[in-house]
Amino acid sequence: MSLTIVPYLVATPLLQQVFGSANRRIINDLRETLAEDGKWDDDSVVQAVEDVVNGAPLNTQDADAYAAVLEILCMYFGVQLPHDAFESMRSPALQLLKQFEGLYNDLQLPLPIPESANFPTVYYINKQQAVKNLARLDPTLSGIEDNEGKRWAASALQQYRLWLQEAVDKKKDLYIFMY
Repeated sequence: MSLTIVPYLVATPLLQQVFGSANRRIINDLRETLAEDGKWDDDSVVQAVEDVVNGAPLNTQDADAYAAVLEILCMYFGVQLPHDAFESMRSPALQLLKQFEGLYNDLQLPLPIPESANFPTVYYINKQQAVKNLARLDPTLSGIEDNEGKRWAASALQQYRLWLQEAVDKKKDLYIFMY
């Protein structure tokens, strides 16, 4: 099994204003994004878009669909950041990610999305936390013993540092999706 991490840089207030806005233009735009991407051809995701924008009660059993809507909103309002070092990662890489200061975190999403027990897992790093994570990031990643792991970790750490720096410089937040 392999996992991929996809980061987005987004101004959270733009996401927040969509929830309950009943904005038909946004619903239509998001449906277009769904159709173009092809990743989410599930009726439950289309319904979740309607629920989120129209302010309907969110069904916790459809948490995966709401996480998909969040990613679609991040695509619509934000910028996907480079993440090639985080494509198709295997278990050893996932263990190394624990050393990436603040990547795995328990910050509450600032949006009313039910937490998914499946994938994607969504991590949130606000711009203030990005400053702290940058300051505490260990450039040596001590404890990595094999050369292949060190090469991958150096590349991945460089990308993660770039994500954090972008959040700080542009005063935006990171939404990170793990599949």
